[in-house]
Amino acid sequence: MNAPVRRRGADLEHAIFAATLEQLADHGMAGLTFENVAAAAGAGKASLYRRWTDPEQLVLAALAWTEDTAERSDHPGGTRLQPVGDLRDELIAFLSDLADGLTTPVGRVLAPLLLERERRPEMWQRIVALLIEPRQRLVTEAFGRAAARGEIPSSAVSPSRVSAGAALVLARHLTTGPLSRDDIVEVVDDVVLPARWR
Repeated sequence: MNAPVRRRGADLEHAIFAATLEQLADHGMAGLTFENVAAAAGAGKASLYRRWTDPEQLVLAALAWTEDTAERSDHPGGTRLQPVGDLRDELIAFLSDLADGLTTPVGRVLAPLLLERERRPEMWQRIVALLIEPRQRLVTEAFGRAAARGEIPSSAVSPSRVSAGAALVLARHLTTGPLSRDDIVEVVDDVVLPARWR
């Protein structure tokens, strides 16, 4: 019988991160332990304790890994917004990517992480900086380009309008499940962009 292959370096970390997301989705932060993650990853507990001091640090590292992976993949999870010269088209593509991203392992951990906002405010602020603020900046920039083209009034570039699309996509995903492209078009046309701008 062959001995199990020992993972090292990046392979080991990736296995740990994937196991972390799986354990977090299934058990929440309260049930996330180094012991359970190590067992799920096929790693030794010592390999986790050498890298991270507590589960919060491990979760943040796993989320950063998923962001980096998404940016380099064909399914960016809302990490990119391609300028095409039309705000509606840009938002539909961006929110479709975001909706796709919510079906990945990261999407499964959003609900348990939301429950930690009050209990772990420092961790939540780091999650906001890692996952939410970069996407808001992309949408803000898209609105700014549209205003510069005269496509929309400059007054339209407001925090509420910038966050409305992504917030609704997330809320509907968490309550009713994954969104279709038709759902995304409805969000953009009925909520984000008033008819007089289209």
